[in-house]
Amino acid sequence: MEPEETTESAPTESALRHASGLYTRLLEYATSPPFGERTAANFRRVTAMTEQHDGGKLCGHHHAGRAQALATAQIVFDAPPRGMRLIDRYADWSAELTDRDRRLLDTWRAGGIHAVFEIVRRAGSGVRVRCLGDDLEYTLHVDPKAPLPRADLRTGRFLAGHALPVGEFWMLVGAVDLYAQGERKAMLGLMAELVRSAPALPFRNPAILERAHVALAAQHQEFLRLFGGQGVAGVASRLVEDLDRLWEMSGTWESWWPSLPLERDLCALREALDQGRSDGGTWYPVHHPVHGLRVLGACYGMLADLHGSTSPISPATVRQVSELLDTGDVPDFALRDLAERHPVRAGEIYRAALGRPGFTWAQEGAAWLRDRTGDAPARPALVWMPGGARPAGSGKPDRAIAVPHPLAVTFPPVPTPSG
Repeated sequence: MEPEETTESAPTESALRHASGLYTRLLEYATSPPFGERTAANFRRVTAMTEQHDGGKLCGHHHAGRAQALATAQIVFDAPPRGMRLIDRYADWSAELTDRDRRLLDTWRAGGIHAVFEIVRRAGSGVRVRCLGDDLEYTLHVDPKAPLPRADLRTGRFLAGHALPVGEFWMLVGAVDLYAQGERKAMLGLMAELVRSAPALPFRNPAILERAHVALAAQHQEFLRLFGGQGVAGVASRLVEDLDRLWEMSGTWESWWPSLPLERDLCALREALDQGRSDGGTWYPVHHPVHGLRVLGACYGMLADLHGSTSPISPATVRQVSELLDTGDVPDFALRDLAERHPVRAGEIYRAALGRPGFTWAQEGAAWLRDRTGDAPARPALVWMPGGARPAGSGKPDRAIAVPHPLAVTFPPVPTPSG
């Protein structure tokens, strides 16, 4: 028999009903004009993706319901390429919201959790769970509109879905998957995939955050020992070996995966080796104790040569630098390193590129970089791998995972997108 922690309090039931109703209204907003067509287009895209991913394991009803829940939630919570998230529009502009609604929406805007949760014990009508993505415990309730029987929430089973904060507890919303107790390895792999796309999640746990700082500090020292400094040019064929050695010697592979920017750098490096020149061309590795490792190409080489030169800066070069700053292809920590090594020349470069005649690096460089990066604290540029798992498709097939068919796929009613 499952142990009970406490009986449910009336305030908890009231808060859960309110949160469930507000979430339903939020989804209805996403399917109403003028957003219905955008949601419908995403619904069609997610339908195709989920059918391909699930390989026909789920029935047509579950395929449609899962795709509908996922597509609508993405439109609500994900930032579009341009403009505001729908949850921000709804919270800022909807006249129907009460003060209680707005307070709850503010917590949802600050962030929910897409994760896999292991059920630890019952807690009233909810469950106490451990999130595999940050190794912290939460009290979790499933949205009352999701047809998931309470008897299915057994200790040791896994829940996968999107959790939103509601006061002292969290509510699972949208598509909710339930997995068997024996699927821990697959669940760790699934969580690794989720963390890969949301690397901030593990750093909710101060202990993991501290381990990331320690790992990057050790990697930074190993980087300086191995490469001798920042931006030292090397050919791709040699760098591949050196970078793998760096990751191995700093012990990073035990718990950490490269950040998305570094993964992109490494993909570009491999593509260069596959095309044309046998050595893959010249690349420039740089490292920062917080922002981590990057492997930069010709754009960094151009900028480094420019900083070390005394030649007049041509209009064509000014355009190149301006474009480079707009694209962000060279991270700010690398810009700072070059400028601090050549502060007078950096002043000349940025006076021209920024169109600020009185600009000097010594007086204005730090403030300019702060304006570019904003006030948010820098997050360690590593991706924590729960349980040492590796994400599927990671290039390490011996550790890749296959996620099993869930015991149940549930979702609350979602308005059908028009279009």
